[in-house]
Amino acid sequence: MQLAIQRCVFIGSQPDISQLNTEYAALVRYLFSGAQDALAQVAHEEWKLAAIITRSAVNPDTTSFDVGYTLLEKHALPMELLSNIFPWFIKGDKKTPQ
Repeated sequence: MQLAIQRCVFIGSQPDISQLNTEYAALVRYLFSGAQDALAQVAHEEWKLAAIITRSAVNPDTTSFDVGYTLLEKHALPMELLSNIFPWFIKGDKKTPQ
C-alpha cells in the first residue's frame, strides 16, 4: 500500500493513478476519497484492512466501518483499531527465546 501511495503523481489537485495496477489504484482511490466501490476491487483482505485503519485514523467516517469491523473480527484483532480512542495496544503472547 505504501508503494502505491509513493507512485502517485499529483496533477493539479488530483492524483494520477493511471499507471498503477487495479488493486493499487483502488487502494489509493479509497485512501483519498473513501470510495466504497474502490474497496470492492481489492482482493487482499490485509491490504483492505490496512487501508481502512489508515483512513479511519486520519478521516474517521462510518462508510467502511462494517467492512473493517468484519475483517477485524475475522482476524481476531481489537475493535479499537478503528477508533480514535487512544491509547490502545495489542496484547500478545510473550515467548522467551530458548
